Parts: sequence; structure tokens; C-alpha cells
Amino acid sequence: MSTVEPQPSGPAARDHAAGAEMSATLAALDWHDFTCQSNSGCTNRATHVVHRHAVDECDRPNADPFGNFVDILCIGCVRTVKADALQQVSRYARFPGAYCLTCGGPLNKLNHIMRRIVQLRTLP
Repeated sequence: MSTVEPQPSGPAARDHAAGAEMSATLAALDWHDFTCQSNSGCTNRATHVVHRHAVDECDRPNADPFGNFVDILCIGCVRTVKADALQQVSRYARFPGAYCLTCGGPLNKLNHIMRRIVQLRTLP
């Protein structure tokens, strides 16, 4: 499963390329021994790197340069995070033109919140 990440222009394009390169590097690692990093305390094997927008808090120091939280999760937790994002989108859909209060980005589609999901490669 993969979503399209917004493409920056100008000086941000260089940071975007570095972020995409980092995602590719993370995806290429052997994740056989890494566990899910979910806040719920899940101990399943990590299967995905998820970039989700930190809505209304995307200027926090622990967000990436694009205002995303980057999580390393198992498929079950990816589904939970995606369901939560769908609920957010549903709430924002009641207000045409909803946007992130810190960056002004739109919030009316799933890929505005779940910006990128990368499946990790695992060795047998």
C-alpha cells in the first residue's frame, strides 16, 4: 500500500529528495528482528514505515521537515493508524476547506494525513 506524498518545490525539493532517499534506505534494511514501534506497546515484527502528518502540530521538533511523524509499525498497527486517519478525514469533511493550522495543508483526503506508507523488506 502506498500513497503519494506532496511534492515540494524550490529549496524544499532537496530536503524532500533526502527524505525519500532515507525511506528507501529504511525499506531496504533487514527488518527481521525489529518490532513494531506503536505507542500501544505492540511487539509484532515491524513491516512498514508510515509517514503521517502531525495535523495542527507539524512544527513540533520530533516531526520530519515535512511535518510528518515517521512510525515503524506492523501491518496490524498500520491498519489501526489508517482507520484513525480515515476518521479524522471524515470529521474534517464536515468543514469544506479544512486545513492544518500550522502549515495550512489541506485535510480532506486520506493521503493528506497518511502521506506515505513503505513496506519493509524482510529476509527469510
